[in-house]
Amino acid sequence: MMPDFVHFEPSTGRILQAGHCAATDLAHQTFPGAALMLGHGDPQTDYVDRDLYAVRVRPSLAIPLTATLTVGETLAIALPVDAQVEVDGVIMHLPAGEHVLSAEWPGTYAVVIRAWPYRDHALSVEVGP
Repeated sequence: MMPDFVHFEPSTGRILQAGHCAATDLAHQTFPGAALMLGHGDPQTDYVDRDLYAVRVRPSLAIPLTATLTVGETLAIALPVDAQVEVDGVIMHLPAGEHVLSAEWPGTYAVVIRAWPYRDHALSVEVGP
């Protein structure tokens, strides 16, 4: 039998590595600074719920995938704790709460929102004149 395992950050539940090996080799599976638990998990889509000590699917943010604005118009987005917002490659770290997007120039803007344990969220904002 080849059990699945995950290495994860004890402080966040972020899965760092996933794999499987012979049961006799589990004792040799180490990853510096990480905790080990049995179970299947994908570092891109899952995390370890530290309260339940179980692998869970990372939730999605309740934000639309596209938005259309005119120059000067604003779009309010509710952000979770310690969100990182990237707009066309420029990264901003923002506290929890409502964040307002606006643009001074027409164009299409690529917005990526990252807030652990939520999945990264891509938002395309089209700004017209």
